[in-house]
Amino acid sequence: MSEPARGSQARLSETLRLAIVYRLAHELNTELSSAEVLRHVLHAAAAALGTPHASLVALRDRELVAAYALSPAATGDPCAVMGDMLRTGLAGFVLHNYRTVIINDITSNPLWTPLPDEPLSPQEGSALCVPLLHAGEVVGVMTLSHPARGYFTADAVNLTNTISEMGSSSLSNALLLEDARQARQRYQTLFDDAIVPIIITDLRGRIQTVNRRACEFLSFSADELEQMTIRA
Repeated sequence: MSEPARGSQARLSETLRLAIVYRLAHELNTELSSAEVLRHVLHAAAAALGTPHASLVALRDRELVAAYALSPAATGDPCAVMGDMLRTGLAGFVLHNYRTVIINDITSNPLWTPLPDEPLSPQEGSALCVPLLHAGEVVGVMTLSHPARGYFTADAVNLTNTISEMGSSSLSNALLLEDARQARQRYQTLFDDAIVPIIITDLRGRIQTVNRRACEFLSFSADELEQMTIRA
């Protein structure tokens, strides 16, 4: 390949990578579930770096919440495999040490523990693993692997770090929102299932919300009661 052609290819590659990062920023600028954040971030990283094998886990208090993976032969839910990798593999090392790790040859590095007959655990090549950090906590771990040895350059690491920084904030926000929804659902269940009537008003006595038992006791619907005011 001639030098001008090589330079043109390099510029094209850089242009495509910037387009991928820009598209990811646009995708993350919406309200997403943690599973959707994992999918968008991992597809962007795998496309930008050209890696056939990739995985990304979401963590809450260092515990696995969700996982997403890309592999030509992978099928089914990757959570069980990713749980093993977090306990004994490279992803676990990155989680506990808060730092990016490059493995140039996974056949000779003890941090890589290949799982027999597992498509998500390649037996040869190189790997790059990065933590997704937000407010000093690891909210995710992303692992990329390629069948070629020594595939991941310093530029690849910088690009992956950029993508992980974008993803970490979105993932943290998604997890917080899901926690809030779950807490509200638990509260609503306890409130509705209480065996005594409960009526909540504002300072002027206007009814804000009622539980099921209050509706049954007063023989009004919740909508009807919430139009009423309790006067002293």
